[in-house]
Amino acid sequence: MTFITIGIISLCLLENGLVSSSKFEYPPAHRNESVVDTYQSRTGDVKIKDPYRWLECPVRSDTLEFVKTQNKLFQEFVDSNPERSRIKEKVTLMNRYPKWDFPRKIGDWYYFTANDGSQEQSIYYKSKTWHRDNPEVVFDPNKLSKGDDVITIGVNSYNKDASILAYVALRNGLDSPKLIFPSLKSGSLEPLLNQKIMYHRLGTKQSEDILIAELPEEPEARIGSPMSYLNEGKTLVITKVGNGEAYAQNSLFTADIPSNITGKLKLEPFIPYMNAEFSIISVQNSSILVKTDRNAPNWKLVRIYLDNPEESNWETVIEEDPKMVLTWDKLIHAYLDDCLHWIRIRNLTDGEILVDRLPLERTNVNSFSSPEPDIFLFKVENATNPHTIYMLNFTKGLTNIELYSHFKLPNYEVDNTVWKEVFYTSYDGTKIHMFIVHKKNLKLDGSSFALVWGYGAFGTNIMPIYQPYRATLVENFNAVIALPNLRGGGEFGKKWNHLGQFANKQNSIDDFIAAAEYLIKHGYTSSQKVWAEGRSAGGLLIGAIINQTILHLACRQ
Repeated sequence: MTFITIGIISLCLLENGLVSSSKFEYPPAHRNESVVDTYQSRTGDVKIKDPYRWLECPVRSDTLEFVKTQNKLFQEFVDSNPERSRIKEKVTLMNRYPKWDFPRKIGDWYYFTANDGSQEQSIYYKSKTWHRDNPEVVFDPNKLSKGDDVITIGVNSYNKDASILAYVALRNGLDSPKLIFPSLKSGSLEPLLNQKIMYHRLGTKQSEDILIAELPEEPEARIGSPMSYLNEGKTLVITKVGNGEAYAQNSLFTADIPSNITGKLKLEPFIPYMNAEFSIISVQNSSILVKTDRNAPNWKLVRIYLDNPEESNWETVIEEDPKMVLTWDKLIHAYLDDCLHWIRIRNLTDGEILVDRLPLERTNVNSFSSPEPDIFLFKVENATNPHTIYMLNFTKGLTNIELYSHFKLPNYEVDNTVWKEVFYTSYDGTKIHMFIVHKKNLKLDGSSFALVWGYGAFGTNIMPIYQPYRATLVENFNAVIALPNLRGGGEFGKKWNHLGQFANKQNSIDDFIAAAEYLIKHGYTSSQKVWAEGRSAGGLLIGAIINQTILHLACRQ
């Protein structure tokens, strides 16, 4: 194993005298030795203490005080950097581009969100056309914040006639989220344990909500989302997601909806299997189209009938491809081919291939929409391009791709930047795919810094998306950005996911370190100039790397 230095940006600032080198007083974190978890192993029970479990509760007074003190310390640290304002200005410029999502038709209007690039949060609009002509503001979440009191909007949904927009609001990123209705009545969301589905009648108090579904015998199960309706809205389909080892497995239940809901609905198993994942793609009155990895690690699309849901009666609409991963699908669906998409068009009724492959290079298809029956929009994004939308107008043919919208960043010399794909070898001989972004004139002499971003968990596909801070590092600091597709992700199907989870987690760690070694060996950077970044499950990854690699920090005090 090569001795790799994992640099940390703040430490580099210290070394260069850009911030104060005085010692910081970190907030105390008390230990609660009474919290002990018991795990089973081949040699018997193993007891593991978790003295900082209290920090997992974000609304505890001691947790709030700890976070507040940490934020104050961090703010003082970055404010002491004389270059901060210049760096912030460059990152802000890289983020100044228009953003909007695809319109969704409800009744006679098309609803969407848009941001001109300068707003903190996108504004909710409606328009009479799917081209978003003469939009009218439905809701501006930016007006909720007053001074330092910042309200952030999260999950949101319109009702069937768009007369109500319900959304989740979070104050200052610290308190419990609130479910808000236009009347501004609110109530706390259910905790992670013992989740329930409640029925709310508009115009009534939240305390009058009716419990319609729960699973008290499985307190850790997650239920409810997504929910779909069959049989002209008379049947509800509910998803149940298992916990622990079954995090990526789920089952489906149905319930008849009475004309007057007064209590719990009777849940009937629809797809009772808990050894596969089922994602509802489309709903007809008597059947649903489901994407599943049931006996298909690279996914397939099946039709399941409401009155005859046994597996022996499933109709396969799209067969599993042994080499490429089915990722999203309507009439049009995409395959992941070495971590980038290409698009195929089928007749969704019987799965007949109408267009084997659209005349478009392999790319990252970020999102898609069909605002009208004959119109299909899809957004393409990569590390140097945040916004290109293409349109298929089926009245002009099935392969007539038109450019619908494109925005060129005024402060980013995209033509001087390249992003490419390589395969490198991990420690056990497995070939790992990786995206690399850098300037065209980069000298492969090891003099550049390299940021390696890792995740490798939960079957998540890591794609070359545009990130303003990464673009700033490339454009202004001649940095190299590397995105390895570690085992544990979903880029090569379910098997790839399993190869990086539980007892196989070491594979993800080895893949990351091997990625850094590849960059060093080929002159992109040197062992003193490797930066590592990971968030959430990627944070676990980075922690393991720090502990397993002999470190000599790139920039030492």
